[in-house]
Amino acid sequence: MWNYNNVQRTVKDLYNWQMSLDDGQDHYLLSDFSSSSLTSDFWDEYKDNHEYYDWFFAKRYGSFRIYGQNIDDDNPVADVYADFIQAVKIHLMLNDKKYTELYKIETLNESTSPTGDYHITETKSGTRTIDTEYVAGSRQDSSSDTVGTETSTVTDSTKAYNSTEFLEVGKSTSVTQPRTDSSSMTKGQQTDTEDKDYTENHTITTTGTKDNPSENLEKYKEVWSHFSFYSMVFDDICKELLLI
Repeated sequence: MWNYNNVQRTVKDLYNWQMSLDDGQDHYLLSDFSSSSLTSDFWDEYKDNHEYYDWFFAKRYGSFRIYGQNIDDDNPVADVYADFIQAVKIHLMLNDKKYTELYKIETLNESTSPTGDYHITETKSGTRTIDTEYVAGSRQDSSSDTVGTETSTVTDSTKAYNSTEFLEVGKSTSVTQPRTDSSSMTKGQQTDTEDKDYTENHTITTTGTKDNPSENLEKYKEVWSHFSFYSMVFDDICKELLLI
C-alpha cells in the first residue's frame, strides 16, 4: 500500500507506480509527446524503447522530488504522475524546434568520415522535350525512253504430207517508226515532324578533406565525447521539473 499522507513523491515513486499498472496499456514516464516536425520526430526513439529509458531515468534521478506537488492533501501518486507527464509534454513542446535540430547531430550519417570536413550533394532532375520539323520543298520528277526503228518479219511455212521439209508459203514485214516515251510527276511541299521527350535524374555526392585530417579528427572526438542527445534532454527535464 502506498502512503498518501503528506508525502512528496519522487521519480522513483512514479516509476514504481507506473510499473505496478497491469492494464495492458503503454505507460510512459516521460510522456508520449509527438513532435510537429515533418521530417523526423526526435521523441520516437524514446517511445519505441521507453521501458529502457524510463528505467534509466528512474535510476539516475530516482531520489529527486517532483516540482509543484500538492502536499496539502494526501497527494496521490497517480495525480503526481499525471501532472508530471503533462509538464514533461509541455516542456518538450516548448523546446520542439531546438530538440529537432539537435537530434540531427544524433542521427548523422554513419558513413561520414571523421576526418572529412566537406560534403556536397548535387541533385538534378527534369524533363526535356525536343520538337523537330523537316520541310521538303516541292519537286518535279521526269523520265524519257527513246526507242529506234523496229522491223518485224513473219514467215508462214507448211510441210507436205510426203515431205520432211517446210516450204515458205508467205511472208509479211512490219516496220515501227522511232518513238520517245516520257513521263513526269510533280510532288508538292512535304512537312515531317518528330517529338521526343527525355527525363533526367542524377545525384552527385562529393566528400573529402580540405583542412588538416588530424585536427578534424580531434574536433570529431570532442563533439562525440560530450554529446548524448537523450542524456541532454533528461538533464533539461531534471533542471526544469525536479527538485533535489
